[in-house]
Amino acid sequence: MEKYLGKHLDLRVRLFNILAVGGIVISLTMAAGTVLTGAGFIHFLVNIILAAVSFGLLYLSITTGNYQLGYILTVVFIFLILFPAAFFVSDGYRGGMPTFFVFAVTISVFMLRGRTAFIVTALELVLYVALCVYAYFRPDSVQHFASEGDMLQDIILSFVTVSISLGIIMHYHFRLNYEQQKELEKAREEALALSRVKTSFLTNTAMRSARPSTWFSA
Repeated sequence: MEKYLGKHLDLRVRLFNILAVGGIVISLTMAAGTVLTGAGFIHFLVNIILAAVSFGLLYLSITTGNYQLGYILTVVFIFLILFPAAFFVSDGYRGGMPTFFVFAVTISVFMLRGRTAFIVTALELVLYVALCVYAYFRPDSVQHFASEGDMLQDIILSFVTVSISLGIIMHYHFRLNYEQQKELEKAREEALALSRVKTSFLTNTAMRSARPSTWFSA
């Protein structure tokens, strides 16, 4: 665990590793859910592909050490391609995929920086809104659930899974920040203590140097 979540790693790297593992678990959970809800083979296949891609991105990032590439590929292949594909086979905006759209935008803000984060999240929002509008005017473009009960199960499974995942990521994020703040505060206190010792030593040295010698005073 220290290799993938250790303090020697950048915060975004540790979050990405958690996200990738979480993505695998979420996708496999959703795949199992499609079996229970009878959502169909295509929906099941999309979730299996999501799990496989998440594992591939994690493996690529760990073996190459190029996490920035992992961030970009995650956005492109999962958030901009696979999530829209899952949207069309999961009853569109009537199913649980809009919850995952929120997940995608939130994670993009965490993983990316500055202007890149702004551009990517804006692109995601535009795409997801466009998908919902398109599905509204073209309801025949989405694969509908067999019953209202199946749709309800998908919605519940989606928001529970995403809520737990985001909760874990946020908790871990704030815990890491708290630990880093404690380490910085400890380092600051040690530096102040060292500075006081040094100042005291220099002051005492200066006082001894300024004190008249007993030999001369005699």
